[in-house]
Amino acid sequence: MTIHIVVLGKPVPWSVKTTRQGRTYKSGDLKGFHAQLRTEARAVMADRPIITGPVRISVLAVLPIPDSWSGVKKRKAADGILLPCSKPDATNLLKAAEDACTSIVFEDDKQVCSQVNAKVYGDKPRIEVIVEEIL
Repeated sequence: MTIHIVVLGKPVPWSVKTTRQGRTYKSGDLKGFHAQLRTEARAVMADRPIITGPVRISVLAVLPIPDSWSGVKKRKAADGILLPCSKPDATNLLKAAEDACTSIVFEDDKQVCSQVNAKVYGDKPRIEVIVEEIL
């Protein structure tokens, strides 16, 4: 079984803040993005059974091209010649996707046995998550 989830908008990485009292919380941006990912995952799963075995997760994060860049630099970014070597970290984007899929697409993120992760620039910011059952 292969599940393909797409959420439009600027991808938000996983991050947890800590208060002075030692309590942790998710930022408002992450909460909203996380909710969008989970909603889309539920819609894609529909009546499909949750995956109980090992999975491969592939994440493609398409980040917005900065408006401040020159036309030449924007074209290079759109063509994939210029890649985002800045925040957000690709691993934190992957963690956000894994966390959102937990208990909806697969039971627990410990089932993830293989990961493919990339971030690129594009005209339509989004995150694409593909979860494949490894047989």
